[in-house]
Amino acid sequence: MCGPEVNAGTLVPLLRGYKLKPVGVHAVFPGGPRPSTKVRALVEYLARELK
Repeated sequence: MCGPEVNAGTLVPLLRGYKLKPVGVHAVFPGGPRPSTKVRALVEYLARELK
């Protein structure tokens, strides 16, 4: 949506002093066999990135 502006470096930060409150993020799996390898990889990635 704003890729050209990001690439051109023309975006400017707004509300620099504004901080959001931390929120909890949970991964919920249905009962039964273990989630697929793809689902586990996604959850592990999100856990690292959202730490």
